[in-house]
Amino acid sequence: MGCRVLVVYATRFGSTAGVAEAVGAILAEAGFEVDVRAVADAPAAHGYDAVVVGSAIYNARWMPEATRYLKEHAEHIRSVPSAFFQVCLSILNASKKKERIIDGWMEPANRLAPPIAAATFPGALDRSKLAGGQRLLVWLSRIDDGDYRDWDAVREWSVTLALSLAEETGCVPPTSRT
Repeated sequence: MGCRVLVVYATRFGSTAGVAEAVGAILAEAGFEVDVRAVADAPAAHGYDAVVVGSAIYNARWMPEATRYLKEHAEHIRSVPSAFFQVCLSILNASKKKERIIDGWMEPANRLAPPIAAATFPGALDRSKLAGGQRLLVWLSRIDDGDYRDWDAVREWSVTLALSLAEETGCVPPTSRT
C-alpha cells in the first residue's frame, strides 16, 4: 500500500481547482495514492500520510473555507507532512517587496501547521465571472483576461514535493522502488 495524500482546495472560479488537480496528478504519477477534493467535499484529514491544502486569494487572504478546513483538521495536519499553495493574480509582475507581502498571506496557514513546502502560483482571469466591484479592482490592476497559470512551475513544485513527501513520510512510492 502506498502513501495516501489528500489534496484539498478552495476555489472561486476554478483556477485553484485546476492547480490542485495538476498537483494531485503529478503526485499520483510519482506513485502516491491521491485524493483531490474541494474543501466543501473533502474527507477528514486523518487516515492520510500527508495533506496538501490550496486556496485562492481574495482580499489579501485565504478563502474562509480553506482556513476553516485547516483549523478543523489542524491536529492531524500538524502530525503529518503538509504543504500549502495559494493562487492569486497579484503575483504577476510583482516586485520583491510585493512578493513578500503575498507570501505573508499564507502566514495564518503556516502558523497552524508549518509546511514542508509552500508556493504561490498565478491564476486565470475571466472578467465575465466577476461582480461589478471586482471588475473595477481588476481593471485598476491592468491585468488582461487570460490563463496565467504556470504549469511548468506547478509541475516543478509538485515533483519536488513528491520527493520531500517520500523522505518525510518514509514511504517509498511504488514507481520509485528499485
